[in-house]
Amino acid sequence: MKFSVKDRIIPCPKNIKTKGSYTFFRNMTKVIVKVDMTPIISTGYEMLNSLCSSGYINPNFIITLKKIDEYYEGKELDKCANIKQAYIIKPVMNGKNFSGLDLLAYTDTGLYYACSTLYQAIIQISDKEIEIPIMEVSDWPSIEYRGMFLGDYVKCLQHTSTLKLNALDYVYNTKNKEKENEIYADCVRYGVTPFSAVFDWADPAEIFEKLYKNERKNNLLFWMNEQWDENELFYETTRIIEAFKENSAADDQLEAGIITNYKGDKAFDRIFNLNIPKNFSISYCDKTKTYNTDVREITDSAINMFTKNNGRFGIYPMIAFDIKTFFLWTAPEFIQFRCAEFDRIRAHKVMGYTPYACSFLKFNIAAFAEWLWNPKGRNTIDFIKAYSYREGLDFDKFENMLYYLTFASWSLQRSNFVQCINEEEVDFKKLKKLSRANQMANDAQRALKYAQLLDNPLLINEAQATYSAIISFICTKKLLRLSSQKNTNKKKYLVNREKLDESCKTVYTSLMEWAEYMKKESGAYDTYIYETAKSFLHLPSMFNKFMPEIEKKTE
Repeated sequence: MKFSVKDRIIPCPKNIKTKGSYTFFRNMTKVIVKVDMTPIISTGYEMLNSLCSSGYINPNFIITLKKIDEYYEGKELDKCANIKQAYIIKPVMNGKNFSGLDLLAYTDTGLYYACSTLYQAIIQISDKEIEIPIMEVSDWPSIEYRGMFLGDYVKCLQHTSTLKLNALDYVYNTKNKEKENEIYADCVRYGVTPFSAVFDWADPAEIFEKLYKNERKNNLLFWMNEQWDENELFYETTRIIEAFKENSAADDQLEAGIITNYKGDKAFDRIFNLNIPKNFSISYCDKTKTYNTDVREITDSAINMFTKNNGRFGIYPMIAFDIKTFFLWTAPEFIQFRCAEFDRIRAHKVMGYTPYACSFLKFNIAAFAEWLWNPKGRNTIDFIKAYSYREGLDFDKFENMLYYLTFASWSLQRSNFVQCINEEEVDFKKLKKLSRANQMANDAQRALKYAQLLDNPLLINEAQATYSAIISFICTKKLLRLSSQKNTNKKKYLVNREKLDESCKTVYTSLMEWAEYMKKESGAYDTYIYETAKSFLHLPSMFNKFMPEIEKKTE
C-alpha cells in the first residue's frame, strides 16, 4: 500500500500541495527559530530538532520558524476563521534546489501546529537520513476549541495536542495543588487552553473575584443546575452576564460562559435575546440528544439563529459520567456526521465527543480530532488509511474490519440493548428494534475474522464483544417472546437460554480483557466497562422459567 504525504498527517490540513520529496542527511539539516523561545515554541522546536543531529556549521537544509508580520503579502489565510491557530508552510528554493521550509504563523500556537504537521510529514529513513517533502500548506481549524475532559486526556496530553485537540475542561481532575500546577504547566507547553468549571455559587461576582482576580484563572464555566426551571436558568444567566461585564470592562481577555441542559426553544430564545457580550459563550449539554445514535439533527432552530449572529456556542456531549454504560464502538461514519453538524451550526467549542462512552479508543480520539479540525476534508476511507499508516496496521484488513463492524455496532447502540440491561431495574419494554439483526451478527463475525488477521488483541476483543452482544440481543428477544406464550416451547426456551448464557459470558470475557489492557494504558474512568460486563454476566439469570432443567444443564 502506497501512502501519500497527506496520508501521514492527522488531522488533514485545509490546503496542501506536494511536489515530490528529497532525502537529506540529518546532520546537514537544521531548525532555526526566529521568535522568542516560549514553552510552546520550545515544544515545537524539540519535535523537529529530534529529526536532526549535530553536524556541519553550514547545513544544506534549513527549517525556519517565524511570525507573519504586517509586511507579509501572501493571501493564503485571507479566508481564515481562526487566525490565532492558523499557519503556513512554504518551500524555500535556491534556484532549482530544495533548500528549506519556512513555517509561518501569527501566534506561537500556530507555529506549534505547523511543527506538528511537518513532523508527521517527514519520514525517518535511517539513523543518518530523513525524507522531506516539497510541500505548501495553509491551514486553520473550523472549530476554535476542540478537546476532551477525561483522565485519558490529561495523561496523554502530548499525544492529543499533536492531534490539535486544544482545550481541557478542568472539571473531574484532582484537587491536589501540586498536580493542578503540573496540568496547567503542561497546557502552556502543548498549547492547550484550560477551562475552569464552577458548580456552586451564591454570587457570581464572588466567583470572578476569587478565581479570576485572585487565582488568575480565565475561561470560567458556570454549570447550571439541571433541576432549575426556565425562569431560574434565565435569572442566573443574567446575574453571571452582569458579573462578567463588570470584570471584562477592565480586561478584554477575560472569557466565561454557561453550560446548560436543554430547556426547550423558548428558554434558549430568552437567553439568546439577552445582550450577550463578546467572549461570553453558551454551551449545550443534553445526554438525551447527544447520546442518541439516530441519524438526525441534534441542534435546534434557536441555536442556529444564535450562531448566525456570531454567537459563541459550545456542545457538550457528555460521555461516560451520567450513564453506567461503556461499550466498545469504533465509529468513523458517526463521528464524521456529528462533527460536520457541529461545523454547520458554527460551534466554537466541542468537548469530549466520542460515540457512546468510547473515550479510550485511540481511533475515535483521532477521528474526533480529524473532523473537528477539518470536517470537509478527508472521507472516512481516506482517514482510515491515514490512521492505518500512523498505527502500522494493514489498511485493507483494517478497512474491511471497520466496514463490517461499524454499522453492526451502530445498530447495537440504537437498539438500546446495552443501555437497557445496565439499568438498576431492567425494563425490556425499553428495547428498540435491531434492524436486520442476523445480518448485523454476520457482519460482526466477519469483522472478527479481519481483526484476527490483524492480530490485534484490542480489535479482536471489540469485534468479539460486538458479535456476542448481538447474539445476546437475538436470544433475549426470542426468550421474551417464548416467555409471553401460554404454552412455552420448553425445548426452544432451553436452547436459547443456553445460547444466551454462552454469548453473555463471551461478552464479559472480551470486555474484561479489553479493560485490563486499557487500564495499563489510560488508567482513569474504567469502572463503567466493568459494570457493563457484569450486566451481561447477570442477564441470563433473568430467564429462569425452567430453573431445574437449566441448573441440571450447567452442572
